[in-house]
Amino acid sequence: MNVTVYGKTGCKRCKAALDKLALMEIRYSYVDLSLSTCFRENPKAVDAMVESVMRKETFPVFLIDERWYDYPEAMAELKRLGLGL
Repeated sequence: MNVTVYGKTGCKRCKAALDKLALMEIRYSYVDLSLSTCFRENPKAVDAMVESVMRKETFPVFLIDERWYDYPEAMAELKRLGLGL
């Protein structure tokens, strides 16, 4: 299973999500969108979900096995997969 978390510096929900993944012992990659210039320089290359999240600033967003989830949906999906707490 591949899990990537998209967040930003200073986001309390992002930190909580990463802490929860660590507690669940789930390996993940993290992309800090506030530091990633590729998203700002080439917005057409950004997936619609990430683009929408960046506009609304509703972080974090999860990419789990090539499907996008917001934080509550991601936790529900991980639980459905037998990985949630």
